[in-house]
Amino acid sequence: MKKRFTLMILVLAVALSARAEAQVQGIRFKGVVVDQDGNPVVGAEVTAEAIAAEASMKGSAKSKKGGRYGLFVMQVARQYRFTVTKDGYQELVQDFNAGSAITNEQMRIEANFTLVKDGGVAQDADAGEVPGPVEGNAAAIRLYNAGATANNEGDRATAIEKFREAVAADPGFVTGYQALLGLYIQAGDFANTLEVADQLIEVAPTDSMGLGARYDALLELGRTDEAEAALERMILAVPGPPTAVRLFNRAATALRENNMEKAIPDLKRALEMDPDLAVARSALATAHLIRKEYQPAAENAEFLRDLKPDDAAALSILYEAYRGLGDAEKAKEAFTALQQISPERAAEAFYNQGVALLDQGKPVDALASFEKVLASNPGHVKVHYMLGLCYLNSSDMAKAKSSLEKFIEMAPDDRDAPSAREMLAALQ
Repeated sequence: MKKRFTLMILVLAVALSARAEAQVQGIRFKGVVVDQDGNPVVGAEVTAEAIAAEASMKGSAKSKKGGRYGLFVMQVARQYRFTVTKDGYQELVQDFNAGSAITNEQMRIEANFTLVKDGGVAQDADAGEVPGPVEGNAAAIRLYNAGATANNEGDRATAIEKFREAVAADPGFVTGYQALLGLYIQAGDFANTLEVADQLIEVAPTDSMGLGARYDALLELGRTDEAEAALERMILAVPGPPTAVRLFNRAATALRENNMEKAIPDLKRALEMDPDLAVARSALATAHLIRKEYQPAAENAEFLRDLKPDDAAALSILYEAYRGLGDAEKAKEAFTALQQISPERAAEAFYNQGVALLDQGKPVDALASFEKVLASNPGHVKVHYMLGLCYLNSSDMAKAKSSLEKFIEMAPDDRDAPSAREMLAALQ
């Protein structure tokens, strides 16, 4: 019994690690675009390109209300080149050093920009303290710009100092608080995140960044009851995409605990706020599929497929849902579409689905998904490890041993190879 208990612990730990490994790697940038007077610039085109030795990838977005923008680059690098353009303003091209920030688990980085109007004079990026006695909001703006310059040069300490001076000069300066929040969140400093979030909410009670940061900080600090109250406040105040993301995250935690009764309502609320939140749509379809609620699983997967026609996860769920509904024709159509996208992607979709099912304590269903991986891509390495875990859960020790040995043979230096060897030793 002791050996079996040890194996089950290993199964859980590895399933969680495998699920995390499947996530898309990249960096999210967000920030504000202002003019030289500190006024927000709406409609500026912000483009970030990863500077790499080989092919680079780009992300772009337009600044919206308050000059805020957000974009995603599907490539992790230390150096990025930003280009910011807007009719009536000088084009800004600026290199950005992500530095140690790329190790941030959430891969979110603050980058703010100041555009100069045509015919205006650009501020010297190497200027020291602001000359002359400047008071009020003008002082806050100048200090903020100095902090933004320091941040873009990788000097986080100076950036924090300048942003703090900016909000001290003008306690109602929302952008300054937001910049501070971005740096503290990036650094994982949740005590200061909570402090600044409270200050920002006092000034702007419906600011989504402040409300979201307060919830996140309380959660990270282990103050669960206060975090739950903070999220409910956010739901009432700003029922939009930022709140939907938090609801999805809470649902994901419930899904890991196999608590469908808690996860599904949160996922539905998230989608009411942001119907195009693909990860929530996929999670809801998967949750219904696990519960063998095939009709809502198919409906949500169809919605996801309409959003992303080449989404392998959506087609995979459709295949299983149609099978459950007894619609062989539609099931075949979904699987054919999945295979046409790419056998490798089809295999990866089945692999991710299998990991999710194993994470939910459904080893039999997971086994079926992992077997489909081999049917689509016989060269898939990691699936042999996951098959070994499934066979361990079903007490088929002979097949578990065979799968784990195959995995070690194909990937002796994989990070999970040591745990595979440990499990094999326990099976002797």
